[in-house]
Amino acid sequence: MALYIAGVVMLLLNKPEKARPLFIQPSLAGSDSLRKRTSILLGWIEILAYDDDPSSKEALKYFENADNSSPEVVFGRAKYFEKRGNFIKALELLSQGAVLFPNYPPVFIEKMKIHVALKDWDEALLAAARASFLDENCIEALRFTVIRMLTQGAESEEIEEKLKTLFFTMSKGEPRNSDLFCETAQFISGLSGLHKPILEYTYSMARNACDFDPTDPDTNAEFGYQCLYLRKFKKAQAIFENHACERSISGFLLCLVYQEEIEKAVEHIKIYQQLQTEMKPDVLYLHAFLEDKVQGSSDTIVDYLAKSLKLYLESLKDIPWSISFYRLLQPKFVHDVFKLFIMHIPHKLPKTQSSYREAIKLCHTAVQNLHSSCPGYLGFSTTVMLANLKLLEGDFTAAKALLYEYVDKEGKDPEGRILLAQLHLQEGDLYAASHCLEVALSLNFEVRENFDYLQIKAEIQKQKGLLTDAAETLNFAKSIAFPQSTGNDNLRFVKRIPVSKKINLFVELIKIYCDLNKQALANEAMREATALFRETMEFDRLRFAIAYFAVSRNDIEGALKILEEIKPGKFYYFEALQQRAEIYLNQKKNRIKFVNCYREAVKESATIETLNLLGDAYMRIMEPEKAVEAYEQALKQNPKDVELASKIGTALVKTHNYEKAVTFYKAAIKTGGPEELRYDLCALLCVIKRYKEAEEMISSALENGRGADDLNWLTMESKYLCLLSEVYSKIEMEAEATSALQKAWSVQTRILRKVHMEQSNGEEHRKKAKEICCQLAIHASRKKDYGSAVQFYREALTFDESDTEILLALAKLHIESHDIDAARQYCATVLSKDSENIPAAVLLADMMFEAGDLQSAKFQFQKLLDIKPDFFEAIARYIEVVRRLGKLDNAEMCLKKAEAATSNVSVDHGYYYCKGLYEWYTGNTSDALKCFNKARTVPLWGQISLCHMIEICINPDNEHFSGENVDVDVTDVMGLKEKSANSEEGNIRTAEKLLLELKSKYGASLNTRIFHNLIRLAKHSKSDAEAALNDFLEILADER
Repeated sequence: MALYIAGVVMLLLNKPEKARPLFIQPSLAGSDSLRKRTSILLGWIEILAYDDDPSSKEALKYFENADNSSPEVVFGRAKYFEKRGNFIKALELLSQGAVLFPNYPPVFIEKMKIHVALKDWDEALLAAARASFLDENCIEALRFTVIRMLTQGAESEEIEEKLKTLFFTMSKGEPRNSDLFCETAQFISGLSGLHKPILEYTYSMARNACDFDPTDPDTNAEFGYQCLYLRKFKKAQAIFENHACERSISGFLLCLVYQEEIEKAVEHIKIYQQLQTEMKPDVLYLHAFLEDKVQGSSDTIVDYLAKSLKLYLESLKDIPWSISFYRLLQPKFVHDVFKLFIMHIPHKLPKTQSSYREAIKLCHTAVQNLHSSCPGYLGFSTTVMLANLKLLEGDFTAAKALLYEYVDKEGKDPEGRILLAQLHLQEGDLYAASHCLEVALSLNFEVRENFDYLQIKAEIQKQKGLLTDAAETLNFAKSIAFPQSTGNDNLRFVKRIPVSKKINLFVELIKIYCDLNKQALANEAMREATALFRETMEFDRLRFAIAYFAVSRNDIEGALKILEEIKPGKFYYFEALQQRAEIYLNQKKNRIKFVNCYREAVKESATIETLNLLGDAYMRIMEPEKAVEAYEQALKQNPKDVELASKIGTALVKTHNYEKAVTFYKAAIKTGGPEELRYDLCALLCVIKRYKEAEEMISSALENGRGADDLNWLTMESKYLCLLSEVYSKIEMEAEATSALQKAWSVQTRILRKVHMEQSNGEEHRKKAKEICCQLAIHASRKKDYGSAVQFYREALTFDESDTEILLALAKLHIESHDIDAARQYCATVLSKDSENIPAAVLLADMMFEAGDLQSAKFQFQKLLDIKPDFFEAIARYIEVVRRLGKLDNAEMCLKKAEAATSNVSVDHGYYYCKGLYEWYTGNTSDALKCFNKARTVPLWGQISLCHMIEICINPDNEHFSGENVDVDVTDVMGLKEKSANSEEGNIRTAEKLLLELKSKYGASLNTRIFHNLIRLAKHSKSDAEAALNDFLEILADER
């Protein structure tokens, strides 16, 4: 028993390694009760001191030697699984404990902690409430309740009331527990958002801790930080100077920074750097901050921030949500790093800047961690931070969803609107971007002096062509960035602006002056910028504007020389190579030197990014074979790169190396390639007419994905079904094609519902839904189910009511179903949106012609031809109209205007067709034949020209019929070359030859059958006439 008591004493003195041997003998030779008690304690010793090996089950064996009559056994077994990350099993054991010991508060306290580790705050609060019910002075329950309120969202008054209760309870129950007061002060102040009433409580807690343990440096350091948070800088500095520890060093440096003692801070941080081999995250951040203060390089600053974030994330690795986690989380630190980071990262990152992309990933991980664990943080919005990073990563959809979520919750904050404007601008949606800026300005009029607001506004004006306005906006932004030089001392919304943004302002201003042909102002801006930034690391950015200025003056060699000054190893070297390449291609038309720039980039650094750019360059100059080689080299570095694999497939198709492309896609899919590559392969199989293989592969993909309900798969499923419909259409399985499209529509409606629920950007999905509706309408119209076709087109209009093609398709359907009034209304709608819409004008004029309203049709065609005098399809119809009106002279004038307007009449076959029509109707059949003969050699005019030539041959004097008697589709395509004969027999033989060619080129049809009978009649023989009559009667019977 003495050994047991000695072991307990050692354990209470936190010396488990000395307690363990004292318990061994009682656990073997003592009474049954003593053996059980020592087994429990030995189990806890294994967990607390000897449980480094996750595979060790020694502790569990000790607990199994005791029964469940003691809560310590339940706790011990639960702790064993908790330390191995098996929180579900730990919770299961604690739930059993809650049944066995329903009135024992620690059971519920442990349950609460496990629920928090499982990120289930609702259940954690229930457990905390139960613990508080059993023990109204339960400090742990109160501490976790406060954490929940600070991180998940609560009114500040409620938080302050709960803090008051916590402080009173701690003072009453643990008045001399300095560690408890110090730890509580640290994690609560870290989560407070520097809210002063909360900080006053944490200040009191830290002061109490110091009173009970005045010599402990860590406790004093925490008290120093509490003073710092309350802006008691002198007091904090004195504490940090008198109590040396790691936290005191960063606290001391912060005091110097807050008191604007920058030079002293720089000096101290250099000394610290020399003494320490490994710097802490907060010190690395301060290093970056001081670099920013002295206008250091963005590259250096981002590097320090990336290192700081890397160490910070490592400190949180594998730590579940708990008090320890929230103590290390440091939201303010992450926010400070993010603010500095976002100031020094360009909004448009060059593809070659992989180091910046890695830094963005680190920052994204840290902010995402903060966003998930502290969505209701008081100090700032993690949603806006995350949206900013998504924007930098190019994930516009996710960024937009986050920003809309933010502006819905925080409608009065202009920051989200400004960022949303930037996003819309990068997407090319100028209207939405302008609207966001207007809303931001209406929320806070001082936004007009916000530098980011002004830069976005200037870019919008520039893209709208309002260059003078853009220059004025940028000059106002310059007065904000440099208030001393402009005498603008009355600014209210001024934030410190990084060098990179200031240089970007000058770059844009110089370019606009060049575009306005204001060379003197551009030159003045260059001189000013050079004087300001010559000694900075960012000066190379300015060289791009100087090169642009040289190009605007047609000094191409000068521009190239300026860009060549950016040497290898410099941050903007690869961007300079790209600029040089563009000059070689666009100004000097030198494709070899264009590609050589990218070859030089690869030679300097053969990364995925540079090889990718080289491949893209080869594709631009139509050398897909070499592009494939570059892409393949890049793919070797990252075999899972979907974009690269897709580019290789596209390049192989461009080379018409279809079999190799198919082989490549199959190999990529076999090695675990994504679904997008499988879809690309199916599309390729369809292009090369391997329809059966395409159908089998699509069906297999759909079967494999059956049951999946995530947005990515549903999007792919919709695309697969549309492609399957296309395959079925190609092999003339119309029923199956329609069925596949209907399934695609069903899937697409599910996608739209899901997008709406998730509040994500659904523009692409709406566009796809419109396409599917249009395809369904086309299939319905083929079956002459005009009602369904109209219904589908109207559904398509709900996704884009301004789509003129759909409106015209509806007009044509109503013509087919003889609803002329509705057709006219749709044409009028199109013309109200676009008064110069030629297809709508032609359709409207045709309807007037068919209705016998020749004067209106003539007016409509004249109006159309005034806009486009060489629109020969309209001229052909106009000739028919004026012929009916007996005003063919008007047609001659129209042809003269068309001849004057056309750039090359000798090859414009539309002119010859219209000329032939005019000559025919004026009785000049010989000239008409010559003109039709020239027109028939091109696809657009070939079939109808052949038909008219046959008519002329069998009835040269135009005695009984004319072109209007034969229904020919002018859009059919084919061509033919023959000559007419002059004699009647020769005419008939020529007509027969032309008819044979018409059949061979365009296939047999009702028109060819009618022409065959007309040729029989032209022969003037009884047998031919009887045969023609019998065939006409058959045609009449069939039509009935």
